[in-house]
Amino acid sequence: DFHQFPPVVRAHAALYDSECSTDLSARGHELYWQFDNVILLDEQLRVTDIEWMGLLDRLCSGTCMEEDIDLLNTVTLDSPSCCPTNLDESSWSDAIFITSQNAVHNEWNVEALRQHCIRTGNVLYRSPTEDYRGKTWEELSMKEQLDVVAMMEKKTGHIPDMLEIAIGMKAMVTINIAMELDLANSTRGTIEVLILDPRE
Repeated sequence: DFHQFPPVVRAHAALYDSECSTDLSARGHELYWQFDNVILLDEQLRVTDIEWMGLLDRLCSGTCMEEDIDLLNTVTLDSPSCCPTNLDESSWSDAIFITSQNAVHNEWNVEALRQHCIRTGNVLYRSPTEDYRGKTWEELSMKEQLDVVAMMEKKTGHIPDMLEIAIGMKAMVTINIAMELDLANSTRGTIEVLILDPRE
């Protein structure tokens, strides 16, 4: 992804800097020139609101103004200048909450799922998670199972031992699972159907 938008990419990164000052930079530059097909992004379509786009541009370049802070405060729930919000209203039921703290977002997800089930009457299912090897879905050997248990949570994709799920629930992929099936990081969707495991 050569044309990453700041701040993901640094202006002095290997593929951006015309002067390759280190051996590592030179190797990165050579790797780039081996690509046969390159898609250059010249427009960022995730944000179309002019006011927000300006804020993001200034944020990327480190030139934020007092007005930008004021704008952020209008959507920060614990800010006194936040617009009045009633989380029970339909306009908020599908809102996306942003937080930098994993513990908080896990609690929000649990509560959002419970509220979804109360609102829709859908059943909340709890299912144990299982690990498999590769795309062949082979079961792990006992040694591999022990290795997985010993891994730090970050290396396991933060998958819990017990997964809670319901029809109509919103879901987002947080790691690249299968690019060819569009199961890539940040892919979002809605759970439409649940298929029971034959063992159940």
